[in-house]
Amino acid sequence: TKRKWSSISQINWKWIFLSLICTSLVLIPATIVSVYIIKDLSIAEHKDVPGIFVVIGIFLLNIGLTAVWEEVFFRGLLWGYLKKLRFKIWQIALVQFLIFWLLHYDGQSPNLSYYISLPLEIFVQTLLVYKSKQLAPSIISHALYNTFAPLLWRFSV
Repeated sequence: TKRKWSSISQINWKWIFLSLICTSLVLIPATIVSVYIIKDLSIAEHKDVPGIFVVIGIFLLNIGLTAVWEEVFFRGLLWGYLKKLRFKIWQIALVQFLIFWLLHYDGQSPNLSYYISLPLEIFVQTLLVYKSKQLAPSIISHALYNTFAPLLWRFSV
């Protein structure tokens, strides 16, 4: 176990920082799209903004559970399996993108955020994994997006 542990690449903080920047850039169009949807559909009754402890709790839930499992499965296991089957990198990215995107469909008619912000965030997460060769930047990006995208539109309305 000690030998295997030392072979695991250490977290590159440059990529963690880049994941924060990329996620922030994706959150801007996500917020704009969400505000547009709310104003367009006249559903601005959600003025309750959660307190800081609730936001921290949501982030911890995302970073400890949701984002970790989704990233490990889609950009870890699925990616590795498709690579073993000799898929090209663009095919791997496309397959995991489509499956991830389709599994986030909530059964209702999808709104603009499903077509704009979610694909942008999936692209960012895929690019972070591909370029950094690590899951940590993608997990952080995913957790930040899941925490702050819904929160930002509440502040904006």
